[in-house]
Amino acid sequence: MELNISTDDSVIVYINGTEVLRHNFPNGSIDANTLATKNVEGQTEMVFFSYDIPKTDFRNGKNVISVEVHQFSRTSNDVGFDFELKNRSMKVNPPATTCASVNDAHISCFTFLMPIQKVDTLGIPFSHAFQVIFSQGETYTKGGGTVP
Repeated sequence: MELNISTDDSVIVYINGTEVLRHNFPNGSIDANTLATKNVEGQTEMVFFSYDIPKTDFRNGKNVISVEVHQFSRTSNDVGFDFELKNRSMKVNPPATTCASVNDAHISCFTFLMPIQKVDTLGIPFSHAFQVIFSQGETYTKGGGTVP
């Protein structure tokens, strides 16, 4: 399952009473007085972070999802939270378009995605495809040199 969240300032997600995600919280026990480890402000409050939640964290039938949102400061005057849970194994059928094929020699039909937390892996939603433009070590077609 894919869990996408945006929050001001921190969040813990529980599924069926078990913590499955901790974002911007210190390690260890959390209580009502625990503050976020970082202040999230402005447009950053609307950036989505994606996390994989194992399907084994869910049970057949009804599941209870609960969330704690905490602030960075006791005097904070705003709070925000958005949450999306997707079953990534479901096949997504993108809408029909008149765009060029992803196998064409140019880029087309780009669909914007909200930025997520930086990770060391490439994640491509089922609704999207990718096209390699350059690979490391490849020779540039104009101007000489190679791709760093």
